[in-house]
Amino acid sequence: LTIQDGGEEGPLYDPEVHTVLIPYSFYTEALNYFKQNNYEDKFSRTAELGAIDTMLHTLLHETGHAYIEDQAIPVLGKEEDAVDNFAAIIMIEYIDNGDDSTISAADMFAFESQDRPDYYQADEYIDEHSFDLQRYFSTLCLVYGSNPEKYAELLDEIEPEQLAERKEFCVYHFQTISKNWHHYLASGNASYF
Repeated sequence: LTIQDGGEEGPLYDPEVHTVLIPYSFYTEALNYFKQNNYEDKFSRTAELGAIDTMLHTLLHETGHAYIEDQAIPVLGKEEDAVDNFAAIIMIEYIDNGDDSTISAADMFAFESQDRPDYYQADEYIDEHSFDLQRYFSTLCLVYGSNPEKYAELLDEIEPEQLAERKEFCVYHFQTISKNWHHYLASGNASYF
């Protein structure tokens, strides 16, 4: 797998040349989102670190596409959701403070959702990506599920009457997603990592 910085295209995985394309502008855009949202004032991470966390999540997301193709992993559902989960699992389980970095990456989805109107065009309901707020909450769900005690307040944006049920689901969801990805990582060529 080749990682190519710069250029105009991306972030994306190009299967024809087995290359992940990450334009420099992506980091700048992410940094601007974190600065505009006063990230350091609201959280204990700098805007620069939030942008780096987003870059790492994105790089792992695109690597997930490459891994799925390389290992011929069947995906039942949206591949974009599967590789979001892949990136989160790798960050949470294999990177020092990866859970906090994953939260920053989730926050980027929330920031991007603020640019969206209150409605979507009909074709976006059948897009390969889930909506940004879905990606935000799905990622937070995995972080919560990885350590419910540490992140007891992470999902407090959810309505109180659904919160206990959602938290229980997130623990189950993290365990399932982690087990399933580790099945393929153990059986495949894990030389990516």
